[in-house]
Amino acid sequence: MSQTTINDAIAKRAIFTQEFKSVIEDRNVFSPVSTKIIATAKNIYSPYTTVGAARAHTTPCVVPVTDLVISKDEIVLDRYIGNAILDCKDILDWADFDVTGMTRRDLYASVIKRANQYAGADFIADATSNSGTVDLSTSAKIQAWLISVASSTAYSNVGLRNKVDGGRIVRAELHDQPFVVAGTTAFNTIIAGVAASLSPQTVGQLMNGGSTTFKALGVNIINGTGVWTNEKQMLWGVGGAPTMAYREDEVAVDMGEMKSISTYSGASSDLDLANGDTVLKKTYFISAQTKGKNAIFADVQSLVTQGKMA
Repeated sequence: MSQTTINDAIAKRAIFTQEFKSVIEDRNVFSPVSTKIIATAKNIYSPYTTVGAARAHTTPCVVPVTDLVISKDEIVLDRYIGNAILDCKDILDWADFDVTGMTRRDLYASVIKRANQYAGADFIADATSNSGTVDLSTSAKIQAWLISVASSTAYSNVGLRNKVDGGRIVRAELHDQPFVVAGTTAFNTIIAGVAASLSPQTVGQLMNGGSTTFKALGVNIINGTGVWTNEKQMLWGVGGAPTMAYREDEVAVDMGEMKSISTYSGASSDLDLANGDTVLKKTYFISAQTKGKNAIFADVQSLVTQGKMA
């Protein structure tokens, strides 16, 4: 029986690609409350559905008919996001793939930081704007506001198709659950206000070992540090209504070596090298990028609100 072996570099590239896709899908601040669209097309229609209301009646053997409505609101996946790291000392290539793990993590961290900022800006642009600011000046007001967020989203069910033309749908971890994503100032204020009325043991459970997502009074509170310039900014509503989409077929990862001939220009004390000498330059690189966009589609726009704490 013949046995097929996979080229080592090809296998490592596949691992790199899958790692990067996982980071894009799961490491964004908004990932727990966002529907994900893993696309292979530039234009994607809304995955959200609405169902007409059921009707009460007294006629036997009759069931009223209602329509399943599918919106045509659209998102265009035409924005690149990615980064590359250069080094002239550590060799970054497929042969040393396993020892470049730390560098890959640095690369992912830089990309996802920018992705968080893009998502924050996109969602703020699409969300319903809150009139005025949110008063979080006391523990009682913080708790009252969280209760209002939880109660206002209690029956706002978000309907989703399993797939759309050119993409597949991944349901949000916190689908249909109330959430608040808060900048540093707002997040610290909310957590402090909630913790003020809890026992030390309960506070420890709330903080959950340093997690970025906490649940209090029925609301998932997410730390949005670094997402917005204004750290009093907040986004709240129903989980699953925000959408993050990226082009699976546009994921591009690479690493290797670049060589170039150049003319030396440096300090006169650099031993045998003098200005004007011809030198060979070697640069090692690692890179990753894809295309994507974030949106709150029109048919669920009313389920997400953006505003600032006072």
